[in-house]
Amino acid sequence: MQELLDARVELRLTPPDVARIGRRIRPVVGFGVDERSCEVKLRYAKVLALVNEYLPPGADPVETWSLHQLRPVNLTAQTNNAEPILKGDNY
Repeated sequence: MQELLDARVELRLTPPDVARIGRRIRPVVGFGVDERSCEVKLRYAKVLALVNEYLPPGADPVETWSLHQLRPVNLTAQTNNAEPILKGDNY
């Protein structure tokens, strides 16, 4: 991905002062207010587990975030008391 970004900078499609991509990239499914029913949450969790099972070795698992709040909330655990993803300087 960094090579693609570097090529875009070279072609002047991206500003030269763009931040470099770090190792914190991971797959995420994001959506607004979580209004899914219990049945939909259960089915989603099953599909997510299956997808994560077939990821290549070393790949980060797919996470689920709710993006409607000031800070994204990780819903991967499928609990009502999800903890904020962003803490301190980790974003």
